Amino acid sequence: MKKRVVVYYSFEGNTKKAAEQLAEKLGADIVELRTVEEIPRKGFGKFFVGGGLALFKKCPPLQDIKSDMDKYEEIILGTPIWAGKCTPAINSFLKAYPVGEKVVAVFTCSGGGGNKGCMKDLSRRLSALKYSTALTDSRNQASKDNELHIQKLAEDIMHGE
Repeated sequence: MKKRVVVYYSFEGNTKKAAEQLAEKLGADIVELRTVEEIPRKGFGKFFVGGGLALFKKCPPLQDIKSDMDKYEEIILGTPIWAGKCTPAINSFLKAYPVGEKVVAVFTCSGGGGNKGCMKDLSRRLSALKYSTALTDSRNQASKDNELHIQKLAEDIMHGE
């Protein structure tokens, strides 16, 4: 069995929940990314700061990651979608850790779409990317299918061994 890690950023908890479920199904380690400066959680600042950073692919400093990425054979990334892009924390991770050849899967969480643009961008940066799934914000009716999508992603990854 390959040594795997699920690396994710979560703003409101949707991506965290999915990351935990996927890591459990894969028997993978899990690493949560956190930026040194938190994105505002409320009001206009939430959209202006977070969306602006994502739109312009900014890479804010991350808090220290306590896991050695070299020990993993496969990495699975999880990100919310902001302004049609992955989050700044994911950009920072991909800049700080040259792991593009290890990232085999990505899952996104969105309340308003943007998955195609996000995946197109990530596909260009991640040479080993084989699998992906788009999940829906838990406040959306379609989120009832998230567990099925997570299960299918886990199965695809495990069968790819």
